[in-house]
Amino acid sequence: MIKVNDVLNILNEYAPFIYQEEYDNSGFQIGDRAHEVQKILLCLDLTMDVVEEAIQHGFDLIISHHPLFFKAIQQIDISSAEGEIIQKLFESKISVISVHTNFDNIQKGTNKALASKLGLKDTKILRPKNDCLRKLVTFCPIDYSEKVRLALFQAGGGYIGNYDSCSFNSDGYGTFRAQEGSHPFVGEINQIHKESETRIEIIFPVHLTDVMIQSLLEVHPYEEVAYDIIPLENSYASIGEGVIGNLPKKLAVIEFLEFVKSTLGCKYVRYNQLPDNMMIERVAACGGSGSFLIQEAAKLNADAFISADFKYHDFLNPLTKHLLIIDAGHYETEIGGLNLLKEFLLQKFPNFAVQITCKGVNPVNYL
Repeated sequence: MIKVNDVLNILNEYAPFIYQEEYDNSGFQIGDRAHEVQKILLCLDLTMDVVEEAIQHGFDLIISHHPLFFKAIQQIDISSAEGEIIQKLFESKISVISVHTNFDNIQKGTNKALASKLGLKDTKILRPKNDCLRKLVTFCPIDYSEKVRLALFQAGGGYIGNYDSCSFNSDGYGTFRAQEGSHPFVGEINQIHKESETRIEIIFPVHLTDVMIQSLLEVHPYEEVAYDIIPLENSYASIGEGVIGNLPKKLAVIEFLEFVKSTLGCKYVRYNQLPDNMMIERVAACGGSGSFLIQEAAKLNADAFISADFKYHDFLNPLTKHLLIIDAGHYETEIGGLNLLKEFLLQKFPNFAVQITCKGVNPVNYL
């Protein structure tokens, strides 16, 4: 029997909530973590129409992209739109989980879906995040070093770029004195002991901290295991904002604008003026509001940057002199991510009914 909390944990493995932005509130929103789940409804925005759809078709869980709650709730007024949604969810015993910027910031999330739809090749994260990596340093008897290393690699440590099983090892000796009540693996009670040991250093992503420590403790022979967890400022290429890649072939500006408009289903796009003879090949993109990445797109020599919610002065930014800025809409640049999420959930829960809402509509209208 799969429960809401089981789905939450699986989502945390796929798009760790620790990688959400500080302003965000991704994760469990409302409901009962112990409630059984058989049907999941996916949506960008949790509206009353989506809730009514979930009730009508017997969904146990709604997974939204945008959180139901962005800020702390001061009061719940059931006469308000938000209060009415909360009341309906409680009455119908429907739980809600949101995967927002944590889903945006992983390699197989919102921006992966956008890049795939645009046909981009050789993609990488536009602006990798810092402070997402840790280094584990531990010390163990030399004869156990291989066993400890292997366990830490299997837990997810030791990846640097396209290399795995990366570690640094140096031999030395450690000293300790076992006190009364201890059960030393080597040495005698109340006697200072010197043991030949290997110092092992392995890098890992921060969301695996608990797993790495648990794996170490399970295989290390000592009763008290010495280890350090050291924060690193290195950028982490697997986590970050936006995406950049190359088109299969170069397109003229107007041709590319038409391609973006039709591919993403935009009623119209906003863009800055560039010479008509300019060709577009290297493209950066960010689902949702991505104007903060203009500088990064220009720095990485993108010919075009596709995102949404650009302000007037963004189109006048000196960095856009040779960079085509395209506002393709918030909804249009994010909606494709739901297909990736559906595919992942069906792989994990093949007996579930996982559907994308039929009531999700773009809240922005055009005349």
